[in-house]
Amino acid sequence: MPDDGRFHLTVHAEGPAADDGRIPLAELARIVGGLQVTLERIALSLETGTYAARGPRPRDVVEAVRLDFAGFRPGSVIIDITRPGQLEPDELLERSLRALEDGVAGIRAGNLPSHFTPQVVNGLRELAGGITVGNLTSITFGYSGHARFTIDSVFRERIREISPSTAEREATVVGRLQMGDFSCRAPMPRRYFRWQRAMRLRR
Repeated sequence: MPDDGRFHLTVHAEGPAADDGRIPLAELARIVGGLQVTLERIALSLETGTYAARGPRPRDVVEAVRLDFAGFRPGSVIIDITRPGQLEPDELLERSLRALEDGVAGIRAGNLPSHFTPQVVNGLRELAGGITVGNLTSITFGYSGHARFTIDSVFRERIREISPSTAEREATVVGRLQMGDFSCRAPMPRRYFRWQRAMRLRR
């Protein structure tokens, strides 16, 4: 891909599934989809300190880290990714990529970064799911002309070792409470319900 000054990220997939310059569509979707959603989750965690598992993500965060598929090259397989219509990446995208790079290194060393929410960990597990015997041996992500981090069998084992309790983070629910009942009530005795039923039968 020619160097025209635009943001350029490469994903280099290696292994039997990519040796002939092709890659199964399922693996292509896993890689590019996993990268995109993981960057969104990291960006939201960096911006707000939390991640909402449900509901729409803030549009400004999604747009800040949005990436486009730009090309495909053999060798084994190299996927080219750019920013849509922008010469320079958004500052949040740069921070998210650095956080992802540092986080992968941390997980390899047995340390889970504080901003890696359970959703980020699950996304990385899914991304590493294609690293199996007979499929892919490694997926290397590079930008600014340098290889930055690699997903391989060692990383796959490290991310699998992280327990759900280790990855659990304190969550903040943002919204407006419309109605609530915080009174403390003692359980009603059974004779009350028998009396209530008898009164209904008399009517």
